[in-house]
Amino acid sequence: MAVQSSHPLSAEEEASLALQLDESATEAAQSEGLARPIVRLVFTRPDFLEKIALHQHGLDDRIVEYAKYQLFNGGAEGITPQRHRLLFDFTQKDSGRLIFLIYDRKAGRPIRILQVPMEEFQNLAAEFQNNLELRQELERCFPGCRVDVDILLQQ
Repeated sequence: MAVQSSHPLSAEEEASLALQLDESATEAAQSEGLARPIVRLVFTRPDFLEKIALHQHGLDDRIVEYAKYQLFNGGAEGITPQRHRLLFDFTQKDSGRLIFLIYDRKAGRPIRILQVPMEEFQNLAAEFQNNLELRQELERCFPGCRVDVDILLQQ
């Protein structure tokens, strides 16, 4: 679900909306006797497109957002969450690299790319898959339908 608003939502409004979406998805699934679907809530068009692209590429968005967190915290020189955003570049066809567009938050446009060897990302994903404690940590990092690196950066 993508939400467009004429004014930025407060953290409390975002949290309330996320809770409502989670509750609605759970209720709808239960009423139909279905497993609860995976739902995501985003607030911008680029984030919405990124979630679609990650799903189409078979990538777990939680692990991608965790990788972004690692890149912001020392894994990539010269980028800061205050000045930049990282978005998955779904236009690239190189299966050997996970490519992120580095967006300048102020200008609202990409300024360069950041490449991560796909093998490194797959190793990270395998660590989460094979380690129950890490999977539980991922659940704690992203407990609801808001899966975004900014959540980790605010903690």
